[in-house]
Amino acid sequence: MSAAEKQLLAARRARDEARTAYDTRLEQVKADLAARGVGSRLAHAVTEEATEALDVGLDVARERKGVLAGTFVAILLWLFKEPLVAALCAMGADSACDEDDTDHQEEPKREPVPEQA
Repeated sequence: MSAAEKQLLAARRARDEARTAYDTRLEQVKADLAARGVGSRLAHAVTEEATEALDVGLDVARERKGVLAGTFVAILLWLFKEPLVAALCAMGADSACDEDDTDHQEEPKREPVPEQA
């Protein structure tokens, strides 16, 4: 047998071994997917990630209670800003009741720019 024939025979054996390993792994994957579908795997992964994120959030909240309380108060103030401003106006705080509120001013009308020919 020549060197080229020996090399060809070795290459065929390597190919056949690789194909056998591939087919074995493919059958394992198919059996695994049949036992537990993609949807179930996805749901498990999402649940696991959400649980981990919640744990990290709780750890941060435990370590920084002041920041958590300040954020909570800021959110409450923002949600109830209109009733709070109305209450301040009713109590006589004139600075809270100014009619010239910059948030509600209309933009000035602009003159159209003449087209150049």
